[in-house]
This record gives sequence, structure tokens and C-alpha cells, in this order.
Amino acid sequence: MRSEPAYLVIARDIENAILDGEVSEDALAPSAGALARRYGVNIATAARALRTLQDRGVVCRLPGIGMHILAGCRTALMTERRASFVRDYLEPFLDEAHRVGLSSVELAGELSARLCAVDSTALTRADDLERPVRGE
Repeated sequence: MRSEPAYLVIARDIENAILDGEVSEDALAPSAGALARRYGVNIATAARALRTLQDRGVVCRLPGIGMHILAGCRTALMTERRASFVRDYLEPFLDEAHRVGLSSVELAGELSARLCAVDSTALTRADDLERPVRGE
């Protein structure tokens, strides 16, 4: 199995940071030099990641300043990722469920049970974060 090229990993990481709210729209993107140091790649590879983001409409070049993250790119990224999620994960998932004979009702029940388990785990983690540590 081939691994993803480094420039695509870097571009995807930046997109993920935008989607996760770790990097805000209208901010400056990291420079190619900073990305090269962070990922241990050649500066040309890091620059290619930034060009990829520019081609996708995530960043634009500001002469003399650097790459700027475009306003509205988070919404566009979210729309694109949702479509690829359905295409890459949900459709094959549903095909396999049909192949193994799961009815819609059975599938809904399985999903519901697992989503409840995920939700309760998330709530437990949130409760743990809110509890004071002894001695505080």
C-alpha cells in the first residue's frame, strides 16, 4: 500500500486544523520554511503543500506577507469533506451492510447503540475535565 505524499499530508493537516478551529480564517498560514522544519521535509515539499492549498481555495498569497487563510474556506472544506465522507465511507459501508444481509432496522439499531456508547464516553470525558483535582 502506498503512503500519501508528504505535501498532501501537510496540506491535509492544515485543513484539519482549520476544520477543528485550531487555525482561524483570515490568519496567516505557516511559512514553507516553518512547515519544512516542523515536518522534516525539503522546503520545496512544504511549498508544494501551500500551492495545493492555494489551488483548493484555502489560502491566497499576499505579496511580501505570505499565505493568508481565506475567509469562508472552513465552510467550503466542511462541504467537501462531508461529500467525500459519504462517497468514501458511507456508501461502501451501506453496500457491505446490504451484502451481509443487515436490514435497515438492524443497521439503524446497531448504529444507534454505538452512537449512544460514543456519546456516553464523551460525556464521561467532559465530566472528568470539569471535576476539580484534589487539593485545588
